[in-house]
Amino acid sequence: MVKTFNEGANGNLDRCLANLKKFCNDIVVYDDSSTDNTLEVAKKYTSHILTGDNNLKKELFHKQELLDLTLTLSPDWIIHIDPDEIMDSRATNGGIKKLCSFGDEFGFDCYSFNEMNLWRSECWHRIDSEFFIASPTLFKVQLWKNNGKLKFEAKEALHMVQRPAGLLKPLVTNLNIIHYGFSTDELIIRKYKTYKALGQEGWALQRLIDEKTLQLAPVAVNLFDIKPKIGPPPQPLSKEEWDKLLKGDILCQ
Repeated sequence: MVKTFNEGANGNLDRCLANLKKFCNDIVVYDDSSTDNTLEVAKKYTSHILTGDNNLKKELFHKQELLDLTLTLSPDWIIHIDPDEIMDSRATNGGIKKLCSFGDEFGFDCYSFNEMNLWRSECWHRIDSEFFIASPTLFKVQLWKNNGKLKFEAKEALHMVQRPAGLLKPLVTNLNIIHYGFSTDELIIRKYKTYKALGQEGWALQRLIDEKTLQLAPVAVNLFDIKPKIGPPPQPLSKEEWDKLLKGDILCQ
């Protein structure tokens, strides 16, 4: 399951769907009325495509529609990731299938993953200010068994829990989701402006452009299916430099 908006032209959706194709039997996409080539990219990988309005506050309503269509395909297991994410190579090369088999045998119905947020680069991820989500938090529960009880508790708001109700027995893993949403200055500014326009404020918003506590760690190259661009860690930008970027012509998503 992938819900997307304008992630075709920047290459994110192609990378995501190619990654999923390595281990999924089917892919289901919900397109939030993209204005780029998102639909054309999606059609290269699947015929199971829904379209709807672009409204982040109704994200869980859209995901319920996505889940409803997914369930018509009678899946045994469902994985949900965002279009600017990929699973690491250990997951794509047999790891996910082993988790599904293990869950079937021992009664686990969902799994969580580490989240590596690439920060202004393709090979460094940010680990301060809660940018590194480790699996023991059960935050990234994104692989679900079709147990007949899955249903999103849809509410109109930002940043709601992104897993359906009905999951009863989770297990943490050491596999990773690699997130490209903060991998360039432009992407960070787009997210900042989008969330601010939707009413987000305070620390949750400002941390996107605050690098005073910046800590980075390298991502092992062997976790990528395609070798990333290798380079030194990005240096923190000052408040004045971020303010200058915010005044530029980068628009909301």
